[in-house]
Amino acid sequence: MMLLVAVGGALGSLVRYILSSSLSNFSPWVTVLVNVLGGFTIGLLYKYTEGSSISEQIRTLGVIGFCGGFTTFSTFGIDFVNLLRQDQLGLGMLYILFSVVGTICAVFLGIRILS
Repeated sequence: MMLLVAVGGALGSLVRYILSSSLSNFSPWVTVLVNVLGGFTIGLLYKYTEGSSISEQIRTLGVIGFCGGFTTFSTFGIDFVNLLRQDQLGLGMLYILFSVVGTICAVFLGIRILS
């Protein structure tokens, strides 16, 4: 199981790096995109593996490993702090709203798509 977490985490981190590098001009909004995509992926994997005989391995690789390496709460935090430092409180509040509500909605959407 630890190997599945490690492989999934490495893949998730790599995909996040590629996305962040490709879309660096859109910082800090890349973090919102990554977290929302990660939430959608978790929703899909959760629903897909529900009742499956290989669900524990897929969830370990995909949810804990890949999504754990792909999404990031710490970057979300520093992005918000940087917006505050730039006296952009209103934009910071929108950033929090889109990040939190968007990710939760994406999880629900991922689950609903496979229902």
